[in-house]
Amino acid sequence: MVLTRQRKIPEDKLKFFYLDRGLTDKEIAEKLGCTQQAVYLARRKFKIDSLSKKERNSKLIKISKRQEEILRGSLLGDAYLSPEGEFDIQHGSKQFGYLLWLFNNLQPYFGEIRNVRTCKRIRSCAHDFGIKLRKEYYSKGKKTITREILDKLSALSLAVWFMDDGQVLPSGNQSRIATCDFTKEENILICEYLKDKWNIEAQVGFNGKYPQIVMNKEATQKLVGLIRLHVPVEMRYKLRPACGISLYLSGGMEFKKDLGSNWRQWLTDQLAPINMETIDPVKIEPPDEEGAPIQHSITDIKIEGKFDQVRSLVRNIFFRKDMFAIQLSDGMVVYYDESVQKGAGTLAEVWESFREGKPVYLVSELPRAKIPSWLIGETTAIFFNFEELINYLKNKDQVLQDIHNAIEIRNKTFEGIYHRG
Repeated sequence: MVLTRQRKIPEDKLKFFYLDRGLTDKEIAEKLGCTQQAVYLARRKFKIDSLSKKERNSKLIKISKRQEEILRGSLLGDAYLSPEGEFDIQHGSKQFGYLLWLFNNLQPYFGEIRNVRTCKRIRSCAHDFGIKLRKEYYSKGKKTITREILDKLSALSLAVWFMDDGQVLPSGNQSRIATCDFTKEENILICEYLKDKWNIEAQVGFNGKYPQIVMNKEATQKLVGLIRLHVPVEMRYKLRPACGISLYLSGGMEFKKDLGSNWRQWLTDQLAPINMETIDPVKIEPPDEEGAPIQHSITDIKIEGKFDQVRSLVRNIFFRKDMFAIQLSDGMVVYYDESVQKGAGTLAEVWESFREGKPVYLVSELPRAKIPSWLIGETTAIFFNFEELINYLKNKDQVLQDIHNAIEIRNKTFEGIYHRG
């Protein structure tokens, strides 16, 4: 394409590309097949002023609802918002996984992760969204809280705030949120909000002269239940004293008469005395129209050749149910037997758990040669009977170390491959 300075550039098209799309002179020239100088002269002719970086960012980068919820929660915690509308979030090296989660969820609004002397840091670009929130949160020149601000928080916002400044005490009987940057009146406002919006009873306590939000065991359980799904595996340790260790029980269902309920119930009973809860997919299996587990009727649907109906059921019920349960868990127990070899769901669940950075404990009574190598690569430990597994899980420190190691193994395995959100 021959570029020319003399090519006539329509005013409406120029305004669309420059003002609506936020393109640069060079980018517009490439689209219109003219020179950059021609675009510049046309802008002068039509009196189209240059866009600032903030104006261009505001046109090019759209802030999603999820991103807004994250940032509103972070502003109550560790985030700082400059007068120019730029966010600054810093966390220590031990919380790098959490910072990476924030970074991935806030793209393309935030730039690269930077190393500073004592921590790691992410910053946003200048944007109208930041200016808007600056006016809300810093109306008096310093960070303040109003009921209007609190009413805009979601469960995700609360999760981010708690990950920044909250903790469940080791006993699990109390939780606290550090709110020393806010006045006593603002702390009272927070307590009123938690009660009105979420039915969570909280009180203003003091750590020395600094105020904090304090919740008893019942309120802590409510809060943890509300935010748990939104807390990434890297920060699940903050909730664990309140909810213990939770293990998802994966294994054959479709090709077992009892859906695998017997071994799951037996293991659940064995783990209860050592404060380990289980997530049993059989118990959360949705019923069909006649009240029977839907797994029982899906075989008939397959035989009838109604594959579109099978796809719909699997995608909208099984996939969502199982992935949701895996996200809630701290790890997985998988029972690998002949029924698993006939199906596919269990192996997919194990892969998802590995990708989530959660330990996988494999139990199998099959000959070792029949355990797939790929499956072994996803496991944390392998046991050849359930008694061995139970004895292993009684060592709580070892399980907590497995949870920590699984995150590091996941990160190392997928380094440069997956960008996690």
